[in-house]
Amino acid sequence: MNTEISITNPEPQRRYDNMLYNEAYFMMIDQSGNGYGNHMSGEGYLNNVVAQERIIYIRDNDNDEYFSVGVNPVFKNHESFKCTQGLNYQIIENVTDNIKVVWRIFVPVGKDPVEIWDVQIETTGIEKRNLSLFTCLEIPIQGVDTYGGPIYRIAKYFDEIDGIFIRGDAQKFDEIDFPLHNGFITSNKTPVAWDASYDAFVGLHKTTESPLALEKEKCSNSFASVIKTCGGLQFDFSLQNTEKYEMRFIVGACENLETIKNFKEKYLNGNLENCNSFDSLKKDREEKMAKLQVDTPSHTINNMLNSWAVQQAHYLATWCRWGYKGYRDIVQMSQGVLFWDQKLARKNLREALTHQYNDGFALRGWNPLDPLRYADCASWNISAITEYVKETGDFDFLNEVVPYFDEGEATVYQHLMQVMIRLQEDRGSHGLCLAFFGDWNDSLTGVCRKGKGETVWLSMAFCYCALLMKELAEFLGKTDDVKLMENWHKEMADNINKHAWDGNWYLCALDDDAQPIGSHKNEEGKIFLNMQSWAQLGKICDDEKWESANKSVYKFLDSGWGLALNWPTYTKPTPNVGRLSYLRPGICENGSVYSHGNAFYFLAFLDRGDADSALKVWEDINPANPNRPFANQPNVFANGYYGPDHDYLPGMSEHIWTTGSASWMVPGVVENMIGLRRTYDGIIIKPCLPKKWKTVKISREFRNTKYNVTINREAGASRDVARTSSSAIDTKSSIKTMLIDGMEYDFAKPLPIDNAEHEIIVTL
Repeated sequence: MNTEISITNPEPQRRYDNMLYNEAYFMMIDQSGNGYGNHMSGEGYLNNVVAQERIIYIRDNDNDEYFSVGVNPVFKNHESFKCTQGLNYQIIENVTDNIKVVWRIFVPVGKDPVEIWDVQIETTGIEKRNLSLFTCLEIPIQGVDTYGGPIYRIAKYFDEIDGIFIRGDAQKFDEIDFPLHNGFITSNKTPVAWDASYDAFVGLHKTTESPLALEKEKCSNSFASVIKTCGGLQFDFSLQNTEKYEMRFIVGACENLETIKNFKEKYLNGNLENCNSFDSLKKDREEKMAKLQVDTPSHTINNMLNSWAVQQAHYLATWCRWGYKGYRDIVQMSQGVLFWDQKLARKNLREALTHQYNDGFALRGWNPLDPLRYADCASWNISAITEYVKETGDFDFLNEVVPYFDEGEATVYQHLMQVMIRLQEDRGSHGLCLAFFGDWNDSLTGVCRKGKGETVWLSMAFCYCALLMKELAEFLGKTDDVKLMENWHKEMADNINKHAWDGNWYLCALDDDAQPIGSHKNEEGKIFLNMQSWAQLGKICDDEKWESANKSVYKFLDSGWGLALNWPTYTKPTPNVGRLSYLRPGICENGSVYSHGNAFYFLAFLDRGDADSALKVWEDINPANPNRPFANQPNVFANGYYGPDHDYLPGMSEHIWTTGSASWMVPGVVENMIGLRRTYDGIIIKPCLPKKWKTVKISREFRNTKYNVTINREAGASRDVARTSSSAIDTKSSIKTMLIDGMEYDFAKPLPIDNAEHEIIVTL
């Protein structure tokens, strides 16, 4: 299990970001230790604790030389540097001027909005060294609207906490339930001096590269009122060879001095080698990883599924995008975390339902509320909730009554049906779904300015959802709904094939004047990616149309390191397209290699039983692809990569960590490729393996039962399975025999659910 990556270049081509988080605090931190740190309450109130820079300086008081442990911002020549990024922690090791510093940063498990620093210093030479350690970080405690913000702020050093307390008293000026709206830095040692004023520490006309406190050898014991606040602490010490100087720090959000004292008592025991809170963090991550482990011939799949994709999916289900909960984002991310944290998924999905109107439409997001009418938002509930029920067997959830955002309430099942009714009613003159402000593609803002423009992708997603709702209704015995979904699916699929087939691929949209977007008739934006994959996922296209569309995709959209969203990219404003046409070519929705779009295409290939092509999509879009013309972070999915038409940095990743693609790629491997497919009755094994894969192993927990599965392919055996013709599990399979605990088992039946552990051998 590869749970760490190492960076030995402190100035890589693109910064390496790591997400450290718990239920109350999240931070994005780069290889130098820089990055924001935020506390957010369950109600969405934000406290920006760390603005950006997080610096530890080491100063040699005999020669007045100093360096920063993260190299940035001083950039002093060093003997060695290594940053190890792990699951919820980061360790920086720097050897400069014969001084070795190890700096570990982590966020503990639980609900305390804090980050813990462990620092260990030793000399590698024989002479005595007289040294000082300085901390520097801006602690702005901003984010909550207090009608004035910084004008209430004061920062002072307090002997009783050996640290600096920054008080904003936001609660006094705004009646909000947000007690931990203040900030602090404290240590397990008493500093010799401090600076609570950022300007006093750095200097009015200086930068953190050469701050005033380091130049003068001393902090000035300043406080701050209104002006920028600083967590500047100074510690003097001497070291002989083999001696070590160790310290612990806490930075975080608090209510008052008593809160800080409690945090000190809880966290300032131990050190780098012996720390209960760090051990608890490691144990928590190990337990999550153990719920799903794979061993395939693909190194990148193993690396992602066994460690980093778990962390990415869990972070996103906890905090979504930077604490902002986009509706479609949090719903998909909750679906993606089902292997590891069903409780968190249920909580999020229920919360999402409370932000759905009683007419079936949903907000675009909350924290803060965003009412823009993106017509697809509520539709993602159908996939996520049906998968949740299959995973957990929590059928009572479907009957749970949940309030609508505006008025009234309904069962979860009724919420889902209302989504379908809304989409069925909101249709244009061609019988396709109205686009309103946009669909999955946020930037298609010009399609429906007059209220008539239609979206092909959402019409296809409607078909996909109709199949899922039909399957659910069949399981629940709701025969009327089964028939309704069948009819709606057929009608919409017919409309799509009649009005949205462009001859060689599917259109993107029809605007208010029924003019096509994503057509060979267009000068720019002739073909879009997602409509070609969702035509398969929604069971809309026949074999001939699929082959034609797929050929077009690889002719026009294949960069060699992933599929671009559209081609040609827009280079001039196009009013009936909207914001997309104003974006620089090759970025975001305008021709980038978007991970989410590639994830959908990955699933479409698997849906057709074409595992080899699916594996190529995975290998192309995986973050460590060596063919990409830019050195990106290799361990987590990015939102996308600047496309081939970008004029400056083609191949550079955009928005590391914050993508829903992990929530589709991981289940795609587990369920559609390796073939442990969840159903309402349990798991059915139905592999769709690439041709060269001879043996695959997977360990999977499901409804308190654990399956250890080995899949072996005999020489000459079929490489895949027949594709499904509906969302229901196809009974056709390439399986020859299945043994469970040494006994032959009918592979058409779901695996036993009995709170036990089973050894399963499948032969293809």
